[in-house]
Amino acid sequence: MAENSKEKEKNYKKDSDVASLGAVGLAAGLAIGSAGTSLLSPPTITVEKEGEDQTIHKYVCPFDNIPFTNYQTYREHVEFAHRGEFFEGWVNLKEVEEPHYEEMIVDEIERFDQKNTAFARSQWDEDYREELLEISDLEEKPEGGWFDFTTPEDIEGLALTKGGIYVDQKGGNVGSDEYPGFYGHMIDKDGLWDWGEPVGDTQYPVEDRWEMSRKIKEMAYYYGADRIGIAELDSRWVYSRYYDRVTQEEGDLSLEGEPAPESETNISYDYAIAIAVKMDWEGIKESPDWKASAAVAKGYSNVAEVASKLAKYIRGLGYPAVPSGNDTTLSVPISIDAGLGELGRNGLLMTPDYGPNVRLAQVLTDLPLEDDNPIDFGIQKFCSDCDECADACPVDAIPFGEKSEETPGGISNLEGMERWTVDTPSCLGFWVENDKRCANCIAACPWSDPEFERAEYGADTTHP
Repeated sequence: MAENSKEKEKNYKKDSDVASLGAVGLAAGLAIGSAGTSLLSPPTITVEKEGEDQTIHKYVCPFDNIPFTNYQTYREHVEFAHRGEFFEGWVNLKEVEEPHYEEMIVDEIERFDQKNTAFARSQWDEDYREELLEISDLEEKPEGGWFDFTTPEDIEGLALTKGGIYVDQKGGNVGSDEYPGFYGHMIDKDGLWDWGEPVGDTQYPVEDRWEMSRKIKEMAYYYGADRIGIAELDSRWVYSRYYDRVTQEEGDLSLEGEPAPESETNISYDYAIAIAVKMDWEGIKESPDWKASAAVAKGYSNVAEVASKLAKYIRGLGYPAVPSGNDTTLSVPISIDAGLGELGRNGLLMTPDYGPNVRLAQVLTDLPLEDDNPIDFGIQKFCSDCDECADACPVDAIPFGEKSEETPGGISNLEGMERWTVDTPSCLGFWVENDKRCANCIAACPWSDPEFERAEYGADTTHP
C-alpha cells in the first residue's frame, strides 16, 4: 500500500462529527478484550457538568480516545479510521513487502491442476481409490468420490452436518441435483457460486482506489465476513486446469483475454478479494466427531453467502466479479497475499485472531482497488517450536521437525517449495475411515482457541 494511502487511512474520520455511512451500523461487533467492554456495550464515564458529577454513556475509540455520542459514527470510526492500525497493538505483527512464502520457494512454481487434489483423485485415480477401498468398510469401489466410500451410521450426526451445509448445497450450484456443497463454482450452473450473473450497464466511477477498497471492506463485513483483504491476483495460484468432481468434466483455465463472467474459464482478473469466515469453535474442538463436521459445513454455507453477496454488489457497480470457493484458485496463498495471515505447519492459513479456524473464499474482479500488504506475526517461529497439530493427526499426515522440499502425497501437492507439506491423500483417507470429516489439526492449534493467551506471543488483546 502506498505511503500516502497509509496516511490517508490513519487520518480517515478522525472528526467526531463524521457523517453516517448507513449500512456499517449493522456490521459484526468487535471485542475490545481486556478492557471488559465491547463495541456493543460502550464504557460508562463520569464528566463534570454545571458543577455536578454526571454519569453518561459515551463511545470512546480505544485507539485514540476520541469520544462519540452517536453509536453509529463511533462504529464507523473504529472500523475504518483504524483499518491500517488494526493490528498495531500486536507487538510481533507487521506489514511486509512480500509474503513470507517467497522465502520458501526453491524452484519455479508451476500452476497446479485441480484434478490432482486428493478430493478429485478419489473419483478418477484407481490406485488411490483402491487405497480408500481398503480403508473403508465397503467390498466394492463405489462410482463417486470419497464420501461414497463412507458408511456413516450416526443418523443424528449426519443430519446435523447436512443442516450446516444446506445453504451451500441447496443454493450453491442450482441445476445440479448431485451437488453436495463444499465445491464452489461449477461450470454452467446457477446459484450462489454462479459466474454468469449479469454486470450492471452503468459503471460506478472510481476516482479513489483506496476509498473504493474501503467501501468493499465495509460491505464484506456487512455481509458477514470476519476478515477481508485485497490482493493483486497472482497467476501462480490459479489452477492450470479445472476439474468438476460431479460431472468429471475438465479443461484449461485461460489467463488471457478480456475477463467476462460468461466465459466460464477466463479468469484474467486483476484482483482477488480474500474472505475469511470463522468457524464455530465449540463444534470444531469436538473433532473428529460430528459436531466438527457440522461446524465445517456451516462455515462453507456462511462463506458462500458472503462471497456471492459481495460479488453481486460489485456487479451492481458495473464491474465483473465472480465468487470463488474450492475452485479455480488456491485460497491459502491468495489469503496470505491479501494480508489475512501466514502459512502454518498444518498447511492452513493461520490468522492472528482465529488461527486456522476459518473458511476461505475469494471474489475475483476488475474493480479498481488498492491491494493490502502481507503480514508477519511470527507464525513461522511459533510453528517451528510447536508440534501440536502434527501430534494430533491420527495418520501422521502433518510433518514434525523442520521444513523440507519433500512432497508426501505425490501429485496432490505443489512442488518447488521448502515448507511443512501435508500428506493430503492420507488425511482424506482418515476421513473415509472415520466416516466423517476430521479437523484435529485445527482443534489442536493453540491459535484456534479463543482463550489462547496471545499476549504471551506479542499480541495486545486490548485492541478491538
